[in-house]
Amino acid sequence: MNSTVRRFLSLVMATIMMLTIFISSGLSALAAESQTDFYKKFSGLPTAYIDKLWKLKQQHPNWQFEPMNTGLDWDTVINTEAQPKVNTVWLSTSTAVTRLYADRSVGTYTASRGLDYTYEVRDQGSGGYYVDASVMAVAAFMNPYYFLDSDVTVLMFENLGWGDLDYNTTVNNIEAMLSGTFMSKSNVNTNYVSASGCVTYVNTSGQRVSTGDTYAALICTAAKNNKLNPYYLTSKILGEVGTSGSGSTSGTTASYTGYYNYLNVGASDSSSGDAVSNGLSYAKSHGWTSPGAAIEGGAQTIANGYISAGQDTPYLQKFNVANGKVTTSHQYMTAINGIHITLQKTYDGYKTAGTLDTVRTFKIPVYKNMPNATGNTISFSGYSQSGTVNRSIATIRTDRNYSAAKTTLSSDTVTLEAGLHNNGSVVQTGTMYYGPLWYKVGSAYVIEDYVEVAANATVKKGATLQLNTSQSSGSTEKPRFMSWDKRIATVNANGVVTGVSEGTTKVVAYLANGSFAVVNITVSNSGSGGSTGITSSTYSINSAAKFISKIPIGTTVGTLKAGISGSVTVTKNGKTLSDGDVISTGCVVSGYTAIVTGDINGDGKVTVADSLGIRDQILGSAQLSTIQYKAADLNADGKISAADSLGIRDYILGVSGITPKAY
Repeated sequence: MNSTVRRFLSLVMATIMMLTIFISSGLSALAAESQTDFYKKFSGLPTAYIDKLWKLKQQHPNWQFEPMNTGLDWDTVINTEAQPKVNTVWLSTSTAVTRLYADRSVGTYTASRGLDYTYEVRDQGSGGYYVDASVMAVAAFMNPYYFLDSDVTVLMFENLGWGDLDYNTTVNNIEAMLSGTFMSKSNVNTNYVSASGCVTYVNTSGQRVSTGDTYAALICTAAKNNKLNPYYLTSKILGEVGTSGSGSTSGTTASYTGYYNYLNVGASDSSSGDAVSNGLSYAKSHGWTSPGAAIEGGAQTIANGYISAGQDTPYLQKFNVANGKVTTSHQYMTAINGIHITLQKTYDGYKTAGTLDTVRTFKIPVYKNMPNATGNTISFSGYSQSGTVNRSIATIRTDRNYSAAKTTLSSDTVTLEAGLHNNGSVVQTGTMYYGPLWYKVGSAYVIEDYVEVAANATVKKGATLQLNTSQSSGSTEKPRFMSWDKRIATVNANGVVTGVSEGTTKVVAYLANGSFAVVNITVSNSGSGGSTGITSSTYSINSAAKFISKIPIGTTVGTLKAGISGSVTVTKNGKTLSDGDVISTGCVVSGYTAIVTGDINGDGKVTVADSLGIRDQILGSAQLSTIQYKAADLNADGKISAADSLGIRDYILGVSGITPKAY
């Protein structure tokens, strides 16, 4: 080899090495997303959520996380999903019922607790039934925060496309995933699997037919044809019909011989029949006369009905917020934990196949006004922290989950240190309904169902009552409130309770991490109701509209209290203010919303920002709320104009003051 050739080959090798280094470093740079960029990408998500995602990213570098900005307000979505018949929870007749997750606003009201209450049943099952989910339950299952800790539960946000999977390899992986179920080729039985490991079924003539395909092959073919993730499809089937099959898969259900529905499409209870019958009726109308046809048809239904509609994650199929609106009429099953109970099978399939750490994309929903999850514990201020435990039936544990060791309490009367969510990944096994809420009692934990709190309050029908809360140090989270029975009493976003009709119910304050506090509310039918009884010769109190106004800029809570007769509490965003805090527009004063003339944005000051609020209102580029509109009406003429903006300008320049107005 001459020197010219050697130099040429050396140059080629050097170039290849440089390209290799360049490509490798480029790929590393591509894969190694910086923490700064990661947090910036999720800037619309509260930091506590991003912290969890970043931890998952470190554990699984190939996983790609992307924000899905819904553009929807969190509380609006939750209240929409909490409407009757939209989401349901399972109540067992033999175990704890997680009563705060079952809405009592529909059904027959009694003063009893637990299963003694007559709920309106949405779906009857063996050993229990489905009833409407409470707003607290909806908030728990819709909030991504609780599900970003686990490799299992985060799968609800995975994109469900087929991707670049190899068919033959995937068939083997799905077969491993089916191990121990009625669809495994190793589980030979006369109803589902022949001696050769292939599918066997009953045709419409009642005759047994054997095929040349395994269930794993049928599932993978259907998934590939419809561009679906086969692991997801498998877990969906097992979640619907169980590991032993059901009436939807037997082919021998009365009146529907030879028809199959492996994904329970159209299987909901109605006046025309039970869920299985309705599902098989759907199968019959679509010609699903074999397991293969049913699996293919079900996969096609999911792909056409959900994936093409933008509902391309399990989360979006259960909670349809895919297209900038919440659409409760196009959601997969009503059981609120419907997607959660399928995730363990999906995870097990990935683990068995050794594909868990391959490239995956997760879409994390982001809402406006999400709970920031900085709270740890919460309690109602001024109310007893004691309660009574029914020790004869209570499950008392050393930790807040069923797997913890049992322990005992020395007395029925206890001090309730905190209301807490279950400690453990209960959603992986589908048991989130069975006691996820616990009270801490010393070193023990008791399921909420078996505790009656001593915190009691009374309000007249038509009257209001301000409930105040306190949280653990460092929390800036706005608590959410729920009335267990809105026919008895309602509660607004600021913790103001309004008596509706005679009876007793519970009002709950809760945080994103599942912590909660309860107070019993009794509504009496005596008196005409109305205000909470405060009066003032200094400030204007509008009992009909629930406003308190004529408050000068810079007024402190202590000064305001001194000018009011009656019991006065002042809160902002659910947190009690101290006497030295400044009153701002939007503060709640014993059930009345404060309006400080000129303080439009509610920061307790009058600045250029308030003037801009008036400008945007006039131009139509933004709309002020009712309270903001009144605060902006400096001359109290009932409209917003340039004169109001000039009034703020003159105040800022020191030309004139702002006279507090009564509204």
